[in-house]
Amino acid sequence: MLNMSVIDEINDPGSTAKPSEDVIGYDLDQHMGWIIDGASDGYVPDIPKHVQTGESLNAHWAAHTLSGIFKSHASKAKEDLRSYFEIVLKEFEAEYERASGSAIEDIPRHAHPIAAFAFFMYDQDSHTLNLAGLCDCKVFAQLGSGDILENTPTTDPDYERERDQQWAQEDGGQLDPEKSVKRLLDKRSRSNLYEQGGNAVLGPHPQACEKIKIETFDVAPSDLSHIMITSDGLMRLSDTFQGAKFLKKRCPP
Repeated sequence: MLNMSVIDEINDPGSTAKPSEDVIGYDLDQHMGWIIDGASDGYVPDIPKHVQTGESLNAHWAAHTLSGIFKSHASKAKEDLRSYFEIVLKEFEAEYERASGSAIEDIPRHAHPIAAFAFFMYDQDSHTLNLAGLCDCKVFAQLGSGDILENTPTTDPDYERERDQQWAQEDGGQLDPEKSVKRLLDKRSRSNLYEQGGNAVLGPHPQACEKIKIETFDVAPSDLSHIMITSDGLMRLSDTFQGAKFLKKRCPP
């Protein structure tokens, strides 16, 4: 029998000027948890507003809305994990259309909300730990032996730095702000379309469930010690993707 409890939560937006675009969620009864990192959209024009509240349907809204949908369907994850994600994204698409008052095809692709995420679920019947995610959020699961299991990110942790270096070279050695915004908007559109040159992301597009990386590990309940889920925010405070070392130091097995 596995009993899960939350030891600590840290969610620092990094600025008082805006709310956090990261959301931590969990359902202890279902032995599952997740983190959702809404993609920053400060440079994105034409972000729709909620037709009733006037709230911006931005990264903050997307992360919190997705987390609520994850929670409301948590009991379905055990049946089939990929189908669970498809249910979540179909409902998110419908909620986005309701909130915006527009059909999804009538909203510019670059204005659609997108997010990275990481997820874990422990199945007590099969004694398996399921890890899933898109982009650069991470799950680290520490076993009693001290070994660490972790999900495989679908984007390279140094991707943004290498991208900016390439763009700077194309701009003659220094990033051109106007060109950079156009590139980011183009990439965001490609990410929503899952085309070459874009990253697979969570968004109001159910087809994204096909791109979600799901990994399964055989783990006895007594072998599972601690689990840490994190967005790229923690990774940027420590060495890139050295969360395993952080977990071992913070929570010795």
